Amino acid sequence: MIAALLFAASLITPPHGMGRVPLEAAAHSRSLQRFGITPLAHYRGIASTKWENHWYKTTFDIRVERYDRNYDPAFIAMNELSSRANPSTQYLANSWTYSCTRKKCTRVPWKPKPPIVLAFKSIALCNGARGWITKTVSPDMENTTVRVYASAGGSVYAAWTNFGNANGDIFHAEKAIESLCPPGATRPNPFDPPGQVAAPPGWTELDPSTVPPIGDEMDARAAWMKLTPGSLTPNYLLLAQASDVDENLTPEQESDFVRQSLETEYTKVRTVVNHAQAYCGEKDGWYRAFDGVGADGYTYRIASESAYRDGMSYVLVLFDRQDKPEDAAGLAALRSFCPAKR
Repeated sequence: MIAALLFAASLITPPHGMGRVPLEAAAHSRSLQRFGITPLAHYRGIASTKWENHWYKTTFDIRVERYDRNYDPAFIAMNELSSRANPSTQYLANSWTYSCTRKKCTRVPWKPKPPIVLAFKSIALCNGARGWITKTVSPDMENTTVRVYASAGGSVYAAWTNFGNANGDIFHAEKAIESLCPPGATRPNPFDPPGQVAAPPGWTELDPSTVPPIGDEMDARAAWMKLTPGSLTPNYLLLAQASDVDENLTPEQESDFVRQSLETEYTKVRTVVNHAQAYCGEKDGWYRAFDGVGADGYTYRIASESAYRDGMSYVLVLFDRQDKPEDAAGLAALRSFCPAKR
């Protein structure tokens, strides 16, 4: 127990005036752990703040957590932003508010407004490691939330704080969470981008070993992500390969399997494009695109280029939300697909 406390205490340098407080009740910890999140530390400071003509005692908190998932920190950061901006349709189906006139009030569906993104970028951490920081403001401009993510030892660590904008970051908690230093955090190995696709400029390159797989027995070779201004739903571009190829599987049968797989993640899936495609002058490739409605209610275009070379199957997939303008760089990267290159 003592070792665990010392370990958690070493993850950040707490700011002056904020002290360590006990973690929440066990029930709260168990609810987080159901989502693969383990609370590690909680710091709190109390300051006198003024609202209109009155003074109040206000608490300021920093929390440190571990995600038991070996995903890229940028991927975790983006997923959390997106989930806060786009609650699931199941959640929204049970969420209501009231629209009132002078005579009566009517119950209407409620959907929260998304936060305003001030920062979503890479950040330098300890020992040459790189992390990811997000900074958002609530739609009413009253509260700011800052989160820092870093990966080490097969897990992602996060430190975050929230404060009211009327009084600001009194304890400089934002600077404190930027000191996040998980055990084993080191300078990442440089990626060796494969030659089969041209990296899209302006996109964030992800560690391909820490992104979720796009299919059974498919190994990720490269991955990029792009946050479109004015949206909290990203576009993804993923390149994967597989050596265990069923040579008797026709492209049409493969398209059927892809569609069936998408129907487990999306509703109203429909085939948009499905035809043979030439890559690098060779005509044994296939291009397919599907539209489907995600859990957030938005329609997505899932477009893929696939080809076989030397007993390997290569697949390049672009995920794009359809209510946003098409991303020219992402489409150009998709069309640059050349499986013959290494």
